[in-house]
Amino acid sequence: MGGYGSTRWGSFNKRLAAEDCRKLPLSAIKKYLKVGWGGQLTWSLNGEKISSIGYEVKGAGDFPSNVLLIYTITRASKEKVDCKYPIDLTTTALPWGGLRYWFICPNLACGRRVSVLYLAPGGTYFVCRHCNRLSYRSRQEGYQDRAFYKRMAGMAQDLFPGITWKRFKEILGD
Repeated sequence: MGGYGSTRWGSFNKRLAAEDCRKLPLSAIKKYLKVGWGGQLTWSLNGEKISSIGYEVKGAGDFPSNVLLIYTITRASKEKVDCKYPIDLTTTALPWGGLRYWFICPNLACGRRVSVLYLAPGGTYFVCRHCNRLSYRSRQEGYQDRAFYKRMAGMAQDLFPGITWKRFKEILGD
């Protein structure tokens, strides 16, 4: 029991990585968070536009309460789906004054306060990382090589003072 090959780890599917999704960070629109304002965000690959999303800031008075997202998704069956829905905003006070804005995840079962929303491949709505069941690629990588690179970076401190294991890994081309 417990010998070599006794588990089913080979059949384990990794979670989808956040890096493989469309990312909507609040930081991209925070300077335009004024009621009545709007704009468009574009995603590109190698200088070519691959998708875009429009948004409008809604609210009462000078206080923005939500961001209306407007975009179209093309399904694998070539069916086009128009999406238009609000993402609620909330704020927290900063210790040095002012406010920090957050998205409220539009998934009714969630409602988390997040700074980034994701649209998974094949998905329809921008929701938080937890609702999309996303992981970060760095969490999916093994830790065995990290120990090796840390040890090697420590040994290389005489030649390269202050080198980190991540930089050492980049130098070796891994």
